[in-house]
Amino acid sequence: MSKSRLSHRQGSSRLFCLSLRRKRLAEWEEQHAELLSDIAENSQFLADAEELLREATIKAYHETGSKQPADGVGIRELTKLEYDPK
Repeated sequence: MSKSRLSHRQGSSRLFCLSLRRKRLAEWEEQHAELLSDIAENSQFLADAEELLREATIKAYHETGSKQPADGVGIRELTKLEYDPK
């Protein structure tokens, strides 16, 4: 078999595999739509809870000066150095 025919066959095979993969992924997503929805919802809930915790921790730090205002949380101060390129 010539190189161009082999190359064409490999290209067709790749396209078929990609098409099959997309089809199977779509089927899986359809079968698990409820799970995926729950994951998205819970991810947003977690992000919101983390933001509230961060805000409460910073507020407590400003009020008390303690870098560990509650068990399991803490404040880390970072110094960012900026250099003049001259």
